[in-house]
Amino acid sequence: MNVTPAAQTCLVFSGWRGKIGAAGLLVGAMAMSTYGSDSLEGPQRGDLPPVMKSAAKFDLSFPAEWESHDAVWLAWPAHAHETTLPAAPVYLEIIKTLTEVVKVKILTATKSAREEITAALKHRQVPLDKVELIDGINYTEAWVRDFGPIFLRNTAGTELGMAIFTQNTWGYQSRSEPEAKMLSAVSGTIAQRLGLPCVKTSIVGEGGNRSFNGAGVMIGGEAVERQRNPGLTLEEIEAELKRVLGVQKVLWVNEGPVNDQLPFRGRVPGSDGKTGAFTFGTGGHVDEFVTFVDEHTILLAEVTGEVARQNRVRCINRQRFEDAYQRLSMATDVAGKPFTIIRMPEAPLLYQVFRPGDYVYESLQDLHYEDGTVFPAGDPIEVMVASSYNNFLVTNGLILAQSYYQEGMAESIRAQDEQAMSILAKAYPAHRIVPIKTLPVNSRGGGIHCITQQEPRLNSKN
Repeated sequence: MNVTPAAQTCLVFSGWRGKIGAAGLLVGAMAMSTYGSDSLEGPQRGDLPPVMKSAAKFDLSFPAEWESHDAVWLAWPAHAHETTLPAAPVYLEIIKTLTEVVKVKILTATKSAREEITAALKHRQVPLDKVELIDGINYTEAWVRDFGPIFLRNTAGTELGMAIFTQNTWGYQSRSEPEAKMLSAVSGTIAQRLGLPCVKTSIVGEGGNRSFNGAGVMIGGEAVERQRNPGLTLEEIEAELKRVLGVQKVLWVNEGPVNDQLPFRGRVPGSDGKTGAFTFGTGGHVDEFVTFVDEHTILLAEVTGEVARQNRVRCINRQRFEDAYQRLSMATDVAGKPFTIIRMPEAPLLYQVFRPGDYVYESLQDLHYEDGTVFPAGDPIEVMVASSYNNFLVTNGLILAQSYYQEGMAESIRAQDEQAMSILAKAYPAHRIVPIKTLPVNSRGGGIHCITQQEPRLNSKN
């Protein structure tokens, strides 16, 4: 398997996601030298309305993820992602496990995909009455956490709303490009179908770059928000996030792990520590390394000093995680109370070999690299996998967690998996922990949390 372990139409309240594939790049049809540039067109100060109605004024906010869910949404991959490492089996395992506790709603890109999914679900003996397939919504990527529905709920828990953000394909394109506009329309279309009121913004925002404590506080990734919205100050971005999501406080962490680096930034140390590897990430989404466990507790990735001495990637990640630790250690909730921080060991550094014809290979081949990298067209490449123990889903008493050990890997990876599951079990003592081997999804630049989005349960629901 070549896996190498390392040493918009809706009732609007206001006036007014590295993961793009080869197919999507063709849709963009813009000059290759501009992909990923920080100077790409983004929202400007003049785009923000002078008088802004907020979600809070309509008693709407983003609820904590550990609260009860009526459904979990996914978007079935719109195209094959790897010829050597298919993701469909992982999706089917996730869906089947989810149906034990919650309804699953799946976006399907085409009629043929709908038929394929139905047949696969039947083959896996997934109860079809627990699954709803939703077609007629155009999308190109599977990262529904980023571009899909962002559900808000009122304090009484009796009504839902939706936050509508703008997309620019994870910083690869201008927001005016066809694919970016397509992804920007997804959440509004869903809101219209569900008859939900919306709070809309022109800022670019991705759900994977936020974590909420359900009591007015959000953690956001500064580097990502700045890269996506270069025309705005961090203060302006923060004000919009508060307005649209109904939060009172935003805690900023900066850069995420190296293995979530935007690919056009350039190559990083490979499995041998020398030969450069490619990445296929988002630029540092917070769901890769920091997560609210409850109202007062944060789960943060950690690289110990001993582990950091193993290689350059570990060393850089340690610096970034400790910077986040210092920031969060000084932070407080809306009442001025500090948070408890639990440390989660960083997942193993894994590398996947891709060859011509693989989705990831073809996507990376089309990029312009800021460090001057010349893509070795025709030759195999090594890609650092976006592995993480923080990228898990919490739903209705269930934790879908990521695990990595496979036969032939070092026993230390098995031990890392077991340690991570133990920490999750202690953090969520009332939940059942189900480890899922997510390498095929991680190799495309995300994880379980990235490909899912929860729909909160209303109090009127049983």
